Amino acid sequence: MKQFFLVLIAIIIAIPAQSQTVNIDWSHFGGKSYFCLGFYGQKTDTIAKGTLDKSGKTTIVFKDRFKGYKGMLRFLLTDGGGLDLAINKENFTVSCKEEAPNFDNIFFKYSPENEYFMKTTLQKNRLLQKAALAKNALAAYTVADAVYAPFEKEQEQLSQQYKSLKNSNAQNPFYAARMIEIFDFLMGNFNDIKDGPEQKATAANDFVMSKLNFDDLYSSGVWYDVVTGWLNLQIQQSKNDEQLLADLQQIGTRIKNNIQFTDFADLVVKQLAQTGKDNVGSPYGAYLAKSGRIEKPSHFLLSAMGGPQIGMAAPDLLWESGNYSFNKKQKTLLVFYETGCNNCDNEINLLLGNYQELQKKGYEVVTAASDVDPDEYKKNAARFPWKNKNCDFRGSTGYNFSSFGVIGTPTIFVIDENGIITGRYARLADAGILN
Repeated sequence: MKQFFLVLIAIIIAIPAQSQTVNIDWSHFGGKSYFCLGFYGQKTDTIAKGTLDKSGKTTIVFKDRFKGYKGMLRFLLTDGGGLDLAINKENFTVSCKEEAPNFDNIFFKYSPENEYFMKTTLQKNRLLQKAALAKNALAAYTVADAVYAPFEKEQEQLSQQYKSLKNSNAQNPFYAARMIEIFDFLMGNFNDIKDGPEQKATAANDFVMSKLNFDDLYSSGVWYDVVTGWLNLQIQQSKNDEQLLADLQQIGTRIKNNIQFTDFADLVVKQLAQTGKDNVGSPYGAYLAKSGRIEKPSHFLLSAMGGPQIGMAAPDLLWESGNYSFNKKQKTLLVFYETGCNNCDNEINLLLGNYQELQKKGYEVVTAASDVDPDEYKKNAARFPWKNKNCDFRGSTGYNFSSFGVIGTPTIFVIDENGIITGRYARLADAGILN
């Protein structure tokens, strides 16, 4: 018996986790090339690509890093056309025999998620179409007209049906149900089809602040639309700066994944800058800098934060010869300076006098100047014994200075062998490196 259990365990271990599969059966499109996209916030990744066989069939396999993917999958034909599919631990088949796929001629096998999505979306759209007709009729007639009362009754009945559908969807555990809620947000469809703009704005804010699952949104394909749509709505509603900042921070606590948090922050700081909301952007950038949650930030996000913080990865320097990266398994002393600046000259002379000692301690010296005069820079830098020295002649507004949030010189960064910033100083003596 003991041997039997050992054999059983060995068999279980030997069987790899089964990958999700989606079988495509589009008979009208045999021989057509396709590709499938997965969604990760603002980015997409190609999960599969290939060519449908002569009968229009192929199998999409979620393997390697895509195993366990939960989200929307965009299946696209290279010549045009395609569809979005909900992916959530189902192995299923989607088929269509027609030249123009639509809700009525696409069929699913073994996918309650997608069947629910299509059925509920179709039911909701028909309700909304009828509601729009009733609303237009009520706007065209007066209470005194004989047709007004029947249309008013119809609108109320449709409103109750819509509420019932929304409540039923809210109780459904499917990922597809969450996607319907997200798409409703984008379309401005909320609890009552009779709601006006103010009620819809309130409902939209409540949805994002307390109901929206950001894990689901991240792989939905509409991450950008929802985040920027919500933020624009808050700005248009003239929400005061203090409340908007508090709301942004509250949303931050609801986003548990740091990569998602970084993506959200990146969209927010760009939108705040574009709309002139500096009174929110500056304190929000400071909040992000202290959060300790930013991973691989964009250049724009780094600038909003005042540069990379201690504990963060040092961004690449952009030099004429190409990018300079710090993940070289060697400690680095990065010095931002300006030729002719007294304090800068003092620190440079200290570096020159202690260069051999720094080398013995395993430090590579890298300097970046804010000079605008090429001749002056070259004359001064020619005496530096280290090879990694650069200047883009754009002053303190250049790419490298803004990437590191440097607004005054000298500024010295200590970077460890893994490319992580361990200190930021105005004087080399404060770094505690020299004896």
